[in-house]
Amino acid sequence: MPSTHSSLIFHVVFSSKEREVWFPPDFRPRLHAYLGGIIRNSGGTAYAVGGTGDHVHLLIGLKPTDVIPDLIRVVKAESSKWIKGELNRTAFAWQDGYGVFSVSTSGARIMGTLCPGVAPTATFGASLPGLRRQALPSQAAFPLPLPRAGGAVARAA
Repeated sequence: MPSTHSSLIFHVVFSSKEREVWFPPDFRPRLHAYLGGIIRNSGGTAYAVGGTGDHVHLLIGLKPTDVIPDLIRVVKAESSKWIKGELNRTAFAWQDGYGVFSVSTSGARIMGTLCPGVAPTATFGASLPGLRRQALPSQAAFPLPLPRAGGAVARAA
């Protein structure tokens, strides 16, 4: 019986426009639940949803036929409408763009929080460099060829 098997897990992060703080602590659980519902209704799996007052993190599973930009566009559009109604603030908007990082199945299992080491009051701008560092393998863990002077390539020790 032919079938397709996949494990496509992504960590997505995006912020409010101008990184303005919109989400008070008591509102966040409702926002996170709503975002998870949009993902599920779009055919994805919401493993975890979190964030702070100015940005959100999504740990999501997708099918091979899903298109990440399309899903993020739907999540942002639907949640933006809902946030405007719930907070009664028509000026709310998400920032253009987003960060997306692939996550291994074992990495997804051990993620205790979506953004380890970032305090609840931290801003999106402060957390993104940390996410980039976490997303890239260290040379000690995964030696990559390093360019030498003159263009020759050497292996890291």
